[in-house]
Amino acid sequence: MFSLQTLTNQAIWISLVAVIVLHVAVVNVGFLQDLFDTTSLTATEWLYAVVVASSVLVVEEIRKAVVRAVWRF
Repeated sequence: MFSLQTLTNQAIWISLVAVIVLHVAVVNVGFLQDLFDTTSLTATEWLYAVVVASSVLVVEEIRKAVVRAVWRF
């Protein structure tokens, strides 16, 4: 995930922003809430969602670092 190529890949960043904007819209915009049967989230609930979702990335990066360290020995 964390490489120079990732940071310079414009398509990934555009896609990421689009997904975030659409996700927030589905949760917060009235007619989209009706269409997708969602409800608004509080700031605390958004924080929980972000922490839980990003924990997958953090755990995977730690796992990869451990595997690399083990293979060096």
